[in-house]
Amino acid sequence: MIDANYNFITTDVVPFGRSSDGGLFSHSALEKCMENGSLNIPPDSGLPGSNIETPFIIIGDKACPLKT
Repeated sequence: MIDANYNFITTDVVPFGRSSDGGLFSHSALEKCMENGSLNIPPDSGLPGSNIETPFIIIGDKACPLKT
């Protein structure tokens, strides 16, 4: 995972094999932290020049299911 400035936040090295991307993600440390709330994602924040509160988001591909 990288941030908006292209800095690596976390990596997870897994063995090469027959596992799908979704299967690997579902057993990764990142997914476990996202599920149990220990990822330390910042709270919602206002958009610059606006009063609209917006959550921080993580963008993934089709291997990563949509979740809160």
